[in-house]
Amino acid sequence: MQRALADGRCVLVRGTLPMALPVPPGWAVLRVRCDGPAKPLGVLREASFRALQWLGEEHALDAAGVARAHEGARADALVRALNRLAAKVHGSCCLLVEGYEAADAASLALLRQWVSLPGTLRMPVVLAHAADVLEGDALALADALREAGAAEVRADAPDAPETDWGSLLRALGSDDLLTLRAAAVLGPRFEAGDVALARELPVVRVLEALQRARELGAPVDDLGDETFALADGIVRTLRGPVLPSLARHWQQRASARSRPAVATQMQAPRAVPSMPLARVVVSEGPSDATAPESAVRRSAPQPRGRRGALDGTVADAVHEALPPDATPKD
Repeated sequence: MQRALADGRCVLVRGTLPMALPVPPGWAVLRVRCDGPAKPLGVLREASFRALQWLGEEHALDAAGVARAHEGARADALVRALNRLAAKVHGSCCLLVEGYEAADAASLALLRQWVSLPGTLRMPVVLAHAADVLEGDALALADALREAGAAEVRADAPDAPETDWGSLLRALGSDDLLTLRAAAVLGPRFEAGDVALARELPVVRVLEALQRARELGAPVDDLGDETFALADGIVRTLRGPVLPSLARHWQQRASARSRPAVATQMQAPRAVPSMPLARVVVSEGPSDATAPESAVRRSAPQPRGRRGALDGTVADAVHEALPPDATPKD
């Protein structure tokens, strides 16, 4: 596969390709998969729009042509975007379509037209399929590649050769490479939010860097919920050149995201001043006729109804204090 791409030839692959692709050193891979719902020209529209994103020109005029391709716009808007990427990387780029037997018929037909007219698409095409038997438009495309001199290889992911990770990483920009190194320092399994905090970047910048690395062939596995995993081999390669001081800085910043908040010192509750107890003066009366109620001197007089509800000894004492001819009313 490396020899064929270095010679500018297309490649037909049977089997499942590994995440780390055996491409020539320094090559970029525009990798698209045909595992989504089939839409007219959907595969090539996705590839062309990714090429514009890679160039930072997703808002260019070509992007509008790519977006309108299914509405009747000229299909050369798609190949023009891919050729601009090929010119940017000086021809060291290929278009990889995985599972192309499931692609929409319009994409397969346009691809066949491109490979049948040399010079139309200025990058080699790598087509990978897992099906044992090809038929229809997929078979016609494979035959067109064979007529154009494509190399045929068989992929076996478990026995894939060792990859030159250094060559792959040199194809990344310096900023994306630092982001990938920070991710590797945090561990083979990491969260984009932790990497963003370590690098002091927005999360979307980290996600875009991971996307670009994956398109170059880096084994970045999306586990969902912005959690990712890297293969052990590339983790060791990424961590090697990192300064220990920088690695500690990244780890400390990332750990601040999951560190529990420090509890503030709780102040002791204020002592509630206790109400002074009512002063009780007990006096010894001269005789047993003194009512018990009279032993308690209250600060406020009790209402008449309240006094009537007191112990019956008070009422008896009042009654005894009245003259013999007085009525209870008096």
